[in-house]
Amino acid sequence: MIAKYTLACGLTQWLPRRAIPEQAPDEDKPVAELIDLGPLTLVRDGDHATITFAQPDATILEVPEHYEDELHAALDPLLADGVSFAVDLAGRRAISSRQLGLMLTLQKTVRKRQPLLTLRGVTTGVQRVLEITRTAQFFEFRD
Repeated sequence: MIAKYTLACGLTQWLPRRAIPEQAPDEDKPVAELIDLGPLTLVRDGDHATITFAQPDATILEVPEHYEDELHAALDPLLADGVSFAVDLAGRRAISSRQLGLMLTLQKTVRKRQPLLTLRGVTTGVQRVLEITRTAQFFEFRD
């Protein structure tokens, strides 16, 4: 079965239905929504959204021009709906400077709703990078 998703840029993409959890017919809860944010992927499930790096093992070589504006445009409706955001870093031994930059851009975008962006699954290596760069203060850490 194929499901249609609307991307942040207004384009559509066809993905296999298994990419999101199946919805039981008697549930009122909607199926999780997948949003492609270029180097990031967002999965919204009700009032919560989990963000991951789209290519966790690949280095993000370049962030698209005007990406911050596109990110605001994609996340503002979710912020207006009261969605809370978390970045899932489970299994990442370290992060690059570009990935850190993306996390700071995300934090800047969501701070109108959340003073600190939540990071989940932070490893010792990632924690060390955040401490060395003195950016840990902008994030909340959860398991």
